[in-house]
Amino acid sequence: MTTHDNSFTADGPNVVAFDNGPNFTVGVRVVGQELGVHGRCIGPAPEEGADPFTQPIRAGVWGEGFNNPGVLGTGPIGVEGIGDSGGIGVHAEGYTGLEARGTDGPGGRFRADPDRHSHRPRAQVEIVPTRVPGGGVYSYTASPQEWGGLRVRRNIVSDLPFEGQVGELLLITLEDADLPEPLTGPGATSLWLCVQPHRLQPDGSYAAAKWRQVLLGSVMQGDPI
Repeated sequence: MTTHDNSFTADGPNVVAFDNGPNFTVGVRVVGQELGVHGRCIGPAPEEGADPFTQPIRAGVWGEGFNNPGVLGTGPIGVEGIGDSGGIGVHAEGYTGLEARGTDGPGGRFRADPDRHSHRPRAQVEIVPTRVPGGGVYSYTASPQEWGGLRVRRNIVSDLPFEGQVGELLLITLEDADLPEPLTGPGATSLWLCVQPHRLQPDGSYAAAKWRQVLLGSVMQGDPI
């Protein structure tokens, strides 16, 4: 194989088709007009319920980083995952499974297409519940409270975003200029849902997004260990 060639194909058999040592600043650099890197895994799926630490790694692309991200994606869409036939598009596992940060927009966007058969809407986010013992738990009428007071003026709550899209959730915490940390008492933290997006008006100006506070129940204390 020369340093310049039209293409290279590794026919095998071998364990690794391409391998290089650590004496490179960039291990692999490729550019494609339609796709930069395409990885496909054709091995069998892991056994159901098997210990993941004893199973071989089976993935189209696997990135491992020491003190750095295993996989880093930048662009209009940093990382896109597509799961076919009920599969999972992107799987992240770790102390924090998945972290997303928006620089000029929301930290995450979740969209679900309608059901292909009934055309009914589907949930955008699924949260798998944690099972806890139910003995001694009962329900009672709560008294949720809505924000008011000095930070509200003419139906405007300061620091709520002017821009927003329907469905966005925003968690905000009050601060005191004389304190180094945010306030932590009941009512200091509130959750807001955008119910009307910011929009262009006939006169060329923009109308602010509209938000509704998600009214929460009574404050409950976590069970000490």
